[in-house]
Amino acid sequence: MPEAFVTGHLNPDTDSICSAIAFAAYQQAVGQPAIAMRAGSISPETQWILDRFKIATPPLIRDLRTQIQDLKLDTPQPLTPCMPLRKAWEAMRQTKVKSIPVVDHEDRLTGIVSLGDLAQFDLAGETLHTIEIPSENLVEMLNAKVSGTLPEYFQASYFWYTDREAIPAKSNVFVEKLSTELVGQAVASRASCLVLCAGKDSDLSKLPPPDIAEMADKVGMPILVTAMRPYYAIRYAQQAVPIKVFMKSEKLLVFKGEDFVDDVRESMLSTRFRSYPVVDSDNHVLGTISRYHLLQPSRKKVMLVDHNERSQAVRGIEQAEILAIIDHHRLGDVQTYAQVYFRCEPVGCTATIIASMFFERNLVPEAPIAGLMLSAILSDTQLFKSPTCTSKDVQMAEKLAVLADVNLLAHGRELFRASSNLYDKTPKEMLFLDFKEFFLGDYKIGVSQINCLDGSELADKTTEIPKLMDELVEAQRFDLLLFMETDILKEGTQLYFSGRLRRELAQAFNLDPEDLKDSNSFFLPGVMSRKKQVIPALGTQLR
Repeated sequence: MPEAFVTGHLNPDTDSICSAIAFAAYQQAVGQPAIAMRAGSISPETQWILDRFKIATPPLIRDLRTQIQDLKLDTPQPLTPCMPLRKAWEAMRQTKVKSIPVVDHEDRLTGIVSLGDLAQFDLAGETLHTIEIPSENLVEMLNAKVSGTLPEYFQASYFWYTDREAIPAKSNVFVEKLSTELVGQAVASRASCLVLCAGKDSDLSKLPPPDIAEMADKVGMPILVTAMRPYYAIRYAQQAVPIKVFMKSEKLLVFKGEDFVDDVRESMLSTRFRSYPVVDSDNHVLGTISRYHLLQPSRKKVMLVDHNERSQAVRGIEQAEILAIIDHHRLGDVQTYAQVYFRCEPVGCTATIIASMFFERNLVPEAPIAGLMLSAILSDTQLFKSPTCTSKDVQMAEKLAVLADVNLLAHGRELFRASSNLYDKTPKEMLFLDFKEFFLGDYKIGVSQINCLDGSELADKTTEIPKLMDELVEAQRFDLLLFMETDILKEGTQLYFSGRLRRELAQAFNLDPEDLKDSNSFFLPGVMSRKKQVIPALGTQLR
């Protein structure tokens, strides 16, 4: 069963990361291979939690578009440069592929051989005399017994001796009978070797005759004995040519496993090769790809947590196969093309839902996973002070605290102490620390939120926030951009704003638009939640 990626939204908060890890653990517990991923940078709060429970940071995933490595590639056994032509042809016949990559001694791609290359070279026999053939190739093709010492290479020049012609220099002489006179002639013409074609009924163990073998060995003339007749022996010998002689090794069109199918398709349509090698980052061959692989490409399998909106999803979500969605937000616009497990509950945290799923299946999460889910609940409900918090959030948190072996309230205080450490962050980093994009009707809205214990300590940084927001509104054409500086102790939010919907923003929170005329922020007592207090208020006003 293919592995599924579990990922939260872009610019992930603690719930997004911890829920991805917890849901991947849940899926593995029920028999579905899954791996947690992240769609953005880790916040200081989330990193503190991961370090606290000794959990590795999930790998980053930037794109869910189908890649070549997602496809079921053809995987013929790569050839080696010195492999005989005939062996290459047999490999293609057995695997029913039209071309096969050629690799060096380190299994790195060095060329490619196609069926057309084999056929074209096999018919061009007049060029054979210029080629060197490894001795083991000739012995293998002839299934020959060797008498004497073989050189490393033979020239691919073959002569069928019939007592009527002089033996050409440096040729491999194919004969049906051996004699001392013939050995002498071969030595005199500097022939490479003698090939005795004895026939299939011959006793090869008694050939060559001892006297001739001794004579040939003294003068350095190797003798090969084969059961083939001369015509077939020469034909097979011609197919001992190493494929490095005619393989394509320059101007190869090669794809990498991480290449996207969308990009590969254009390159393949502009060329006419039957198949193309696919390699990894070290140039090791992964397989070959042909046009038919693109007809029904495999999709990445993905499970979404803590969101169900395309604008918050990893790029390429429309090409992925969504298997499940676990969320606690409003319904968004993510589309699926098949049945999907969808669970959305009006609770304060996605991790609350995932914890429920563990307990509903009588599964006990391991202590570190329980610690992550507890931390996510405390973070998303802002120590149970958020209006999104429900009794179910509190109930799950209490159970998880026991499993994680931590004091619930003490852990919560430590967590928010870590999350409030924003002093090493630049204003721009703070703006995008937990940033989400929404579409409310025809309006494009961006809302960022940070939590702190004392907003006055961040005054030097937040003075730069409005200018950054104005630049972002213009660059990305937001109708309204909000930055929520939520003070846990004050139980309220200093709301910074930019964009053309100033009047609508004021009306959403029952304020006089004139009061905001010369301002870029205002304080909202009791407002702690983006999802329950800000987005719904705006949505009602912008209908």
